[in-house]
Amino acid sequence: MLTEEPVAAALLDEVRRRLPESAWLLDRAATRFVAHVLRRTATEAPPGADTFRALGAAEFRAVGDLDRVHRALTAAARRVLPLLSRSPDFARAVENLLVAVDILGRLAAEGGRAAAAGDRDRARARLLAELGKPRPTALAALAREAGWPLPETVVAVAFDTGELQNTDDALCDPHAPEPWAVLPAAAPVPDFGVRAALGPEVVPEDTARSLRWARRTLGLLRRGVLPDARPVRWDDHLTTHWLLSDDVLRTALETSSLAPLEVLTRTAQDKAAETLLAFLTTSGSAPEIAGVLGVHPQTARNRLRMLNALFGDQLHDPDARFGLEISLRARKLRLAG
Repeated sequence: MLTEEPVAAALLDEVRRRLPESAWLLDRAATRFVAHVLRRTATEAPPGADTFRALGAAEFRAVGDLDRVHRALTAAARRVLPLLSRSPDFARAVENLLVAVDILGRLAAEGGRAAAAGDRDRARARLLAELGKPRPTALAALAREAGWPLPETVVAVAFDTGELQNTDDALCDPHAPEPWAVLPAAAPVPDFGVRAALGPEVVPEDTARSLRWARRTLGLLRRGVLPDARPVRWDDHLTTHWLLSDDVLRTALETSSLAPLEVLTRTAQDKAAETLLAFLTTSGSAPEIAGVLGVHPQTARNRLRMLNALFGDQLHDPDARFGLEISLRARKLRLAG
């Protein structure tokens, strides 16, 4: 009476003959697994399924598809058909053989898909790393290898650490010390599930510049200088970037323009600064300033008299007013962060 082991051995002998580069994968465990599949029993299968996934992965990496695997399995099935003539139930044996070949083919396909995904992920990682360089090269070739059509323009996205979501359109490195991604500029920006900041739209060769501004924006977001929205776009906060772009320049401007406030205590400085900013950004009337600050109009009048004593004609000189407003806004942002 025919048993499944000889059929399994003959089947794999033919597959080895047709796939010599991968023959070493098909060991005794593979034979036992095929015999089990041929029996179509409900008992737990022996190890061996991963062997055929590995076979599919190896063939995919060798030739880029699984046509050779499927042809080898089909030829092997035809080769063992004469053995089945000794079975007491030839029709059932043939059916089992066809089912077994289908199962082996599907396992190989799983391995091939996993290999393709792994190769694609590695190619995307290489492309992303290159895009992050100041002077990237070979972007078109890397993009073809990664299966990521290179868009005309892109935006860089800087993330907080966490479980990222909705990154299908992006090249993404979620495990970097500073996680980041590149997104086609034309693509809708999703909620990534973590705090994120977008840099300016640039050509792919300038991705590093976009990333620099995205990370700067994220830094301001972390400090509490920017509102915690998801995601935050750098160009929604250009004035803030400008005011905080250079600490030395900002400090010098504050020190020069706001020097009269130094005679006050810290608490008095804060109240005077908020009153002065309200004065510069409104009509300057005490009732309007009081409404902005939430204080009594007489309190506003008292503060205005003090500001006039401290700043004098500067409060009415256009150039001085401009410098004062910039300094006060920079001071407010600095203290917020």
